Amino acid sequence: MRHKRVHAVTVLALTVVMLTSSGCRSLRVVAGEAMIVGTLAPIGVVGGIVGAPMLLFIPPDSDKINGVREYVFVGNECIIAACAVGRRQLLFKIPLDGSDAVPLTTGDRHDFDLAASPNGRYVAFSSAPDARSKRLGITHLCRLDVHSGQVTALTQGRVGHRRPSFSPDSQWIVYKAYTGGKQADLRVIPTAGGPARTLTRDPDTHDSFPQFHPDGDRIVFARAHWYGHSSPICGSEWHGWRICEVSLDGGEVTVLRKKCLYRISRFRLSPKGDMALYQSIRNSHGCTKLVFLDHSDRLVEFAPRGEQYTLGIPDVDDEGAAVEDPVFHPQGEQVLFSLLEYDEDEKPFRELNTAAVSTREPVRITNLRHQTGLEKYTIRAPNYSPDGKRIAFLLNPAPGTYDRRWELWLMDTHGGEPRRLALPE
Repeated sequence: MRHKRVHAVTVLALTVVMLTSSGCRSLRVVAGEAMIVGTLAPIGVVGGIVGAPMLLFIPPDSDKINGVREYVFVGNECIIAACAVGRRQLLFKIPLDGSDAVPLTTGDRHDFDLAASPNGRYVAFSSAPDARSKRLGITHLCRLDVHSGQVTALTQGRVGHRRPSFSPDSQWIVYKAYTGGKQADLRVIPTAGGPARTLTRDPDTHDSFPQFHPDGDRIVFARAHWYGHSSPICGSEWHGWRICEVSLDGGEVTVLRKKCLYRISRFRLSPKGDMALYQSIRNSHGCTKLVFLDHSDRLVEFAPRGEQYTLGIPDVDDEGAAVEDPVFHPQGEQVLFSLLEYDEDEKPFRELNTAAVSTREPVRITNLRHQTGLEKYTIRAPNYSPDGKRIAFLLNPAPGTYDRRWELWLMDTHGGEPRRLALPE
């Protein structure tokens, strides 16, 4: 079952197809909560697959907070969250003691890709200064001082700067920088500000998901080797991913895992730097894999055992992969993730689980249907606090709706009722 607005969108799309087939070249519709813009090419016999019009649906702008899109723990007492505010995405400071949230950024900007410094003082993030820059993929690397609330732009330019990550001593930030096309290099910049230094430069690859090794002298990252067609829906994207590392001083890139990975959607290095978790997607199917980075190229499928799961690619339906959003415990011996399960009526739902790296046996730590009283919901993005004593996650109480109001929830690691953290109205 889908929300009623989906049916309205379908009718509107069919209307557009009829108009284009009859010779209409452009259309602009503004109606309440959606807008369709762009030039529409006539559709041939294929009927909407080749040369179909591009529909762009934009929610109305307002000052209403439409939920949390991502977040990071900053120390053990607060969370910095990127919240959707109309068509913008702004930062808020959310104390864990239940006190009021504090807005940190304002204007037409779009803030995302949050990363907290180990010393708890800064948050690095990517920011598009306005709607046009966001549409063109122009994003700058910024630094938020958590104590003063001051935001400083660290980079400029007409390209995208994405996925920042701090060094263990919080003195450096590594990030990926697009170089005018689909290709991306890795760069490092002092946290205090200053000129950036390029670490990797290969015109035929795309480097992403950079993370400092715990020794602070090298960066582990994922590198894609070819760009091509994926599917009629997703279009073209990067494939052939390998796990690599490079020195903080730059130089030659070392391949840690030689086998090509089809497509990586998430990548996380363990706190000790000896393992990595990644989610690989192929033909809309996903699986989470645990890789040992000791140059032995060993691979372990991090999939729960059971009738509805396999050790290769877990059963996948509209709800997504069986294991999603894996993250290491701060001590590195345990993994937290959301697990797809089914009730007696074969209806899918998700719960939070943990599993020891050594056994990979899932242990459920939530019973959200009972704890929240919701019959239908979805969860994502679980994460530990730096001390490992708390777990935060995002919960959507009305999945499948146009207005996805993701809520931020918090619970103790060793039990207790989860509670929703309040956001400003």
